[in-house]
Amino acid sequence: MKLTSKVLHGCVVLFAFLTVGCSTSAEKNFLTDNGISVERVNSKLAHVERVKVSKTTDGIMIYGVLKRHDQPRRSIPGHVDIEILDSNGQSLDTISTNYSRIPLNKNQSTFRVELSAIPENGSVIRVSHHPK
Repeated sequence: MKLTSKVLHGCVVLFAFLTVGCSTSAEKNFLTDNGISVERVNSKLAHVERVKVSKTTDGIMIYGVLKRHDQPRRSIPGHVDIEILDSNGQSLDTISTNYSRIPLNKNQSTFRVELSAIPENGSVIRVSHHPK
């Protein structure tokens, strides 16, 4: 590998690390600045592996990844419920959504939901997988 190729490759890798680090920091700052927490509820079949929340112009975007516990390379049946709880634990809204399988990775699926409002300070975003 030529020196210029190594330098270019190093710059691309550095840029990728900085981009991921900045988006993760921005997400954490958004959640902590607004006093919002995320709760993941797994099922017997799959667990909610990652949940990310980002601010949009109209509200927030919630997206994440489900991963199957057993039988890798098989699709995950069911749906995801996203519930917004106020600071007293009372349910304000529940959204059910389907998810789509990640190509070439049959035991993982992704989901995404956009909410038109930002939850109040102290709210909890509960993400639950339901196999049926």
